[in-house]
Formats: sequence, structure tokens, C-alpha cells
Amino acid sequence: MKKLRVMFVLLVLTFFSAVCWGMGIEVTWIANTESDLAGYKIYYGTAAGVYGTPVSVGKVTTYNLTGLADDTTYYIRMSAYDTAGNESAKNATEVSAKTRDVNAPAAPGKPTTKIIY
Repeated sequence: MKKLRVMFVLLVLTFFSAVCWGMGIEVTWIANTESDLAGYKIYYGTAAGVYGTPVSVGKVTTYNLTGLADDTTYYIRMSAYDTAGNESAKNATEVSAKTRDVNAPAAPGKPTTKIIY
């Protein structure tokens, strides 16, 4: 498991990004190549260093976090876990991404007219 932690941290530090679209964030990373890798967990929240329950995403290298609040900054870290259930430490690099404001502004009120002479 120590090898898993070191390799995961090094790989994630090399490439770990988050891209926003609408009310979702696409998280991408470089795969861990250890034979006993079972998957990854994504930790995210709306305050730096404060995360909710992680999402276990399996052995993929891209995951879309969906159902997020619009116009909100999310902070993201990751860990890897092996087939024995051992989990690495979270990667050292926290990334952040802000979802877009997808709500249109309210319509203007009823216009009035006035004849000018």
C-alpha cells in the first residue's frame, strides 16, 4: 500500500484537473498502474479542506460530479484504494472549480410609454 500512496500522489500531482460545465465539474487524473488498484475516491466540498462523503468512482480517470449548485466554488481532492480496501492519503494538491451561473436574469417589468412633444 505504501507504493500505492507514493505513486498515486506523484501521478496526481503531475496531472489533476477540474473543468466546469453548467452545474457539474469534470475531474480528470492520470491512472495509477498498480495491479491491486481497485479505484479512486473523490472528496469535494464548498469550503477549502472541508469535504463531504467521498464518491467512489472505480478505475476510471475522468469523472463528472453532477447535481452541484450553480455559481459555487467546489474544492476537490482524491485518494486511491486497493483490492484489500486500503485507502491512500488524499493527494496533496487541492484543486478548485466554480460552476457556472446558468440561471437567466429575471425578465424586466412591464414597459410604460409616454408621448413626448
